[in-house]
Amino acid sequence: MTERIRIGVIGTSWYSGFLTSTLATCEDAEIAAICGRTRSRAEELAAKYPTAQVYTDYNEMIKNGRLDGVIVASPDDLHYPMVMAALKAGLHVLAEKPLGLTVAEAQEMYEMAVRAGVKHLIEFTVRWMPHSRYLHQLVQEGFIGRPTHYHFHHFGDRAFNNAYDWHWDAARSLGVLGDLGSHTIALALWLGGEIRSVSAHLATFSQRLNPEGQPLVGANESAQIILDFADGAHGTIQLNQRVHMGERARDYHAEVNGEAGRVEVDWWWGTPNRWGKVEIRGVRAGETAFQPLPIPDEILQGVDPSDIFGVFQKHLVGPRLFVDAILRDYQPEPGFDVGLKVQKVLNAALESHETGRRVTIDG
Repeated sequence: MTERIRIGVIGTSWYSGFLTSTLATCEDAEIAAICGRTRSRAEELAAKYPTAQVYTDYNEMIKNGRLDGVIVASPDDLHYPMVMAALKAGLHVLAEKPLGLTVAEAQEMYEMAVRAGVKHLIEFTVRWMPHSRYLHQLVQEGFIGRPTHYHFHHFGDRAFNNAYDWHWDAARSLGVLGDLGSHTIALALWLGGEIRSVSAHLATFSQRLNPEGQPLVGANESAQIILDFADGAHGTIQLNQRVHMGERARDYHAEVNGEAGRVEVDWWWGTPNRWGKVEIRGVRAGETAFQPLPIPDEILQGVDPSDIFGVFQKHLVGPRLFVDAILRDYQPEPGFDVGLKVQKVLNAALESHETGRRVTIDG
């Protein structure tokens, strides 16, 4: 291994730019390569990082980039071939969510990562945010007692743009399930443990054309999901990317109800305050009013609670966690095993919608 961890990034979207800017805060890492289908976009992103070589073929980058690891931030249908190519080359991998399009793909990627003995990590952004970590802490500490019901909603307005976007192409994406649902299901698993069955109803409201101008099969833009947890608790998830948002870019709500109390989290971000607002409140059995629950300093660790994305520049999450795990030789969380569990729930939701039946998840 080189003196500094050499990372190659596959993808040139705005989110790839976010990941590379985060990676650039790691003193022990070097952005060694940027790979994009369009050379001009790859060159534009690479220009910010003097050490980055430009590639338009990820196989060439993996072969010749002298890399220690890669970040795969490509459209969903490309995760499997790109991740597998990196794993077969013995590279550590940080992959965007969802891990794949099918359970079979996710299973193969996880098993290959284990056989290769490399570090593997999934970019479940919401799980790392301070409000999610505090919610998890409150549940673990017994603030609500035995959990009985989880509820989440995650809304956006991305689907109002009827221009071609791979997110709404069923051949390339799992729709809002893969986009917002991956984050939400990963959080549900972290809070509530194993999910045993899923019931779902999905909807697509738009008719889009593919890049050749022909009608395409649209991916889901809205989802209603019922979860049955292994411990008997229930859960509900509402996802929609066709919601009028006003000054908000995203609107997120999570709550956990238990025998001894209830905790709620509301978070939105957009304009004019770019990072929006977070509110956490709780009520215990016998209390007559909700009380605000400020995020503790030990979770914030110097991050302004109104700048929740600050954790990605300062804490060991995302690319910073990936680099640290490689450097210090430990398996970070959430790994491809969690990605596989999320994939099972995603594909069970698709099957439930298609069959009109509840689908049991094979543990």
